[in-house]
Amino acid sequence: MMKKIFYGLAILMLVFVPTTYASVAPIECSIDLSTCPWSSDESSTWETGAYTLDIICTQGGAPVENYVAEFDIILQKGDPEDYQPIAVLKTFSTITDSNGKAKIKAPLLHIPIEIEWGWGYIHICPFDDIIYVGGSFEELPVYSMQSIGLPKGNFTYDPKCFPWLKKGCCETTITVKCCTPWRVIKYCTIVTQLQCYIGNYDPDPCTSISTVWSPNGYCNYCSGVCEEETVIELVSFKALKSKGKVQILWETASETNNYGFNIYRAENKNGEYVKINSEIIPANGSPTQGASYEYVDTSIKSMKAYYYKLEDVDRDGTTTFHEPVKAVPKVLYDIFN
Repeated sequence: MMKKIFYGLAILMLVFVPTTYASVAPIECSIDLSTCPWSSDESSTWETGAYTLDIICTQGGAPVENYVAEFDIILQKGDPEDYQPIAVLKTFSTITDSNGKAKIKAPLLHIPIEIEWGWGYIHICPFDDIIYVGGSFEELPVYSMQSIGLPKGNFTYDPKCFPWLKKGCCETTITVKCCTPWRVIKYCTIVTQLQCYIGNYDPDPCTSISTVWSPNGYCNYCSGVCEEETVIELVSFKALKSKGKVQILWETASETNNYGFNIYRAENKNGEYVKINSEIIPANGSPTQGASYEYVDTSIKSMKAYYYKLEDVDRDGTTTFHEPVKAVPKVLYDIFN
């Protein structure tokens, strides 16, 4: 009797366990058409260019957070009644927020050209030709991990050992040559080197495609092109206190894409830091040459301790903080240095 019960339970498990896994809803991502600057049924609004589009990702109706969606872009040629695919391009979204929302940069092409049987178009319509095909969570770069045989799951890697897993900027240029003047469209996306189809090829006599990857670049979602990320090589950062003021000094060896600096102050190392400069301190360095800077804080009390953080700001507004320093009496600093 017990054996019959055991075998019966085993059969039930075999029947119901696969059903449980199969019931997990897939992740779905789509373009938010309300954010598009053109109408799908009105070709007069289709202006060729690269556009920043909003997307939303859901799973079973719930928003999906911390997800990077992958889209195929179908480049087509022909007349509107008989478009023929000539290339498949890629774009990836930014990381989805808590509402499942993110952005992609993608081209719209509707360029009239002369074809074998008359006139037609080189064509990409974001309503029909940009297709969600998958993705991965930011802490799990699925494509990269599987390609080098690493197991799925949370994984911390050393960029020195696996440099191809580091994300950079992938920029694609589409050149349409069967028109006067030639039309050139660029769009970018943030991916690993393995996800960027680097190279040059001509899928059609009318069309050339070139893709490059910049390991230290970031995608400017306004311009659609890769720009170098801010790299500050900080040589020194110190704060010297004397006679009712703190002299804040820092020096860089090089500065790439740097717009300027801000100074933040707190009364203990782990306290709340407040910006004390009213205007940004302009950058004076370059990628090949650093600079020396000074800021004097006079709004202090003599018997208090102060901590300062240095913030660098790049040209698109991205910021980076450097480790805080404590204001040291200048006399002691001069004695021990």
